[in-house]
Amino acid sequence: MKNTKKIIALSLLASLAVNAVSLTSPQSASISYASTKIDFGIKTHKFQSKSQTFTLKQDEANKASAIRGLMQIRSDMWDKNVPYTLDSKSNSKNTKLRDYLKSKGINSKDEYINRTKWSTDLEKIGIQRLYEVSLTGLSHTRPDGSDCSKAVLPSGTRTYGEILANNSEPYTPEMAFNQWAYGKRTNYGGKSEYQLLIESNGVYNNGNAHLHIILDPEYDRMGLAIINSSDLNYAAVEFGYADKSGSKAVGLVGEYTMDFGKAKAKANNKKESSKDTRAKLEEAVRRNKIQVEAAKLLLKMAPEKVAGVKGQLLKLIKESEELIKIAEKSLK
Repeated sequence: MKNTKKIIALSLLASLAVNAVSLTSPQSASISYASTKIDFGIKTHKFQSKSQTFTLKQDEANKASAIRGLMQIRSDMWDKNVPYTLDSKSNSKNTKLRDYLKSKGINSKDEYINRTKWSTDLEKIGIQRLYEVSLTGLSHTRPDGSDCSKAVLPSGTRTYGEILANNSEPYTPEMAFNQWAYGKRTNYGGKSEYQLLIESNGVYNNGNAHLHIILDPEYDRMGLAIINSSDLNYAAVEFGYADKSGSKAVGLVGEYTMDFGKAKAKANNKKESSKDTRAKLEEAVRRNKIQVEAAKLLLKMAPEKVAGVKGQLLKLIKESEELIKIAEKSLK
């Protein structure tokens, strides 16, 4: 094993000498999971038969980034004290955000930006909806023609406010929130939703709808999901109310397949063997452990060669070790 580690370390060192940029996505930074089926119990029997597979990273880091993104936008809008009203026609009293919040019993910035908590159920719905959006395009209508609010979990949890986005660039949750608030909308003369909210004097309309929902303190729970694929990248945030699901991230990290329609029914009726999946996961863990140790050895053997990317390498080692822990937990 020691010789193997040295060989891999030297190989990594040679790679660094040729192209240090390769460290931004080394194999040691991820576990190659076999595709795993996910089914949240949301009805899709009226969908056309289809299976969709994506790589997810719905972990605590994703949750933390989503909460930061929401808090930042609310903080900005509190500081700007933008016009805001739920009056559907006009804002005749020129109500500002802080005025509206005060009428709801919210009297401080901290209380406002910390009001909305994470919901595991709403995160599941966000994931479900992105798999559906991969079939429909950017739409709040599901593949069977029903509204997104019909994506109901067995617990009864559903979304009360859905926001979607797509982009050619990979998403982080904070990038998604920034796009919803400040991104230029091509259908609205290149104006941002922030600008459109000002123009409407705080009245909800199609141009500022995403930002208007984000600022609404009535929603005290949220869940966010992201799919970064080789084609278009998608983000979804679902807003709702307190439920019994808790506030932990769903912890889905790796490649997952969701079946719809007849494909789902067939998958549910067929007893799947986990023997091959387990073997692949065990091999992935073994391989990644070797590469993590090799990377550590590389830092020790040739620190001057990796000085320029040391921070990246340490971060990737940490991420790999976390993924290995998740994988080993699933193997118990």
